[in-house]
Amino acid sequence: MDAKFWPIFGRATKPITSEPFVIGLYLGDKKPVDVNEFLKDFIEEMVQIQEAPLRVPDLDTEFDVSISCVICDTPARAYVKKVKGHSGYYGCDKCCQKGLRIENRITFPETKATERTDIQFDEMEDTLHILGDSTLKILGIENGLKVFYLISCILYVLALLNACLAYGSKVQLAAVDLRHLAIVGFLIIC
Repeated sequence: MDAKFWPIFGRATKPITSEPFVIGLYLGDKKPVDVNEFLKDFIEEMVQIQEAPLRVPDLDTEFDVSISCVICDTPARAYVKKVKGHSGYYGCDKCCQKGLRIENRITFPETKATERTDIQFDEMEDTLHILGDSTLKILGIENGLKVFYLISCILYVLALLNACLAYGSKVQLAAVDLRHLAIVGFLIIC
């Protein structure tokens, strides 16, 4: 079985910076069928946390909680935003141009194409790009969510973690066929 591992991590950034922590995990033979269902518990809990300050009894302090960013790999970004993927003809997240297939790849060569706007996204105007309504908009994250690309080493570490889950704790990376491991996406909520 090719396991699909979808973790959701969080990290406090104010008033202190914490180590990343696990918010939720999904492991299955395919990615979650409905992204809104996958994110449902997280969204509901974040709405509750954002409505009232988080009280820390040991410190006798209250903190307001908000999301400053969402970090995803490219396939996960399209999945959680419910938009066309980067290899689709209308997959560019930045502009409203139809891609061109060149040498078996979709490219977006127009450098002065009309830019996508938050309003277009919120009102789901571009039906060639937007596939459905993402529940992440409930959290008030502009343009559904702000996403930043991951560096390769994070995906490499997650592939190793996935290998450990799939093959046991005594994994030597050289012995693992990474083609059979698929970490198809994840979120880090800051």
